[in-house]
Amino acid sequence: LLPPHPAAAEAAEGARGVPEDGGAFFTVSFPVPVGVTELEVRHDDLSSANILDWGLLEPTGSFRGWGGGNSEPAVIGVRSASRSYLAGPIPSGMWQVLIGKAQISQRPAKYRLEIDARTKTSLPAQNRQAYTPAAPLEANARWYSGDLHVHSIESGDARPGLDEIGTFARSRGLDFV
Repeated sequence: LLPPHPAAAEAAEGARGVPEDGGAFFTVSFPVPVGVTELEVRHDDLSSANILDWGLLEPTGSFRGWGGGNSEPAVIGVRSASRSYLAGPIPSGMWQVLIGKAQISQRPAKYRLEIDARTKTSLPAQNRQAYTPAAPLEANARWYSGDLHVHSIESGDARPGLDEIGTFARSRGLDFV
């Protein structure tokens, strides 16, 4: 375990306030030194009235995951990651926690972040398959029927797995979900 990041020290002393500007998102930057193999970001919106969404960006701005309103910590490592996040190398530099202001009902809105940069992994290795594009359903143009927003067990707030959702969608005549 590396020394705590200043965000962790600040979190121990108290919560940070959500910016009051009109933007829907804001970021909190934190440095990651060379040699890190796993990052853990613990977060809390500190309110039952407010909802903050959480994501993670690499130093290049590349997307490493979006947990939305997931309450569990985000962990990303070289060979594994929490649901909604991408495993892979952990480049050194300034990373960002991307925070979405999904619902701010109670002001001042506050949150807490704690960030651990580790040189030893805590998650077991995963065997996730890389995305491969599917062939088109038909060669000719036609109307398709589907659902553009479906939650699964991967979302954290639903129970069905992806296969179960696919079977249900096909049974209802949907082309996609």
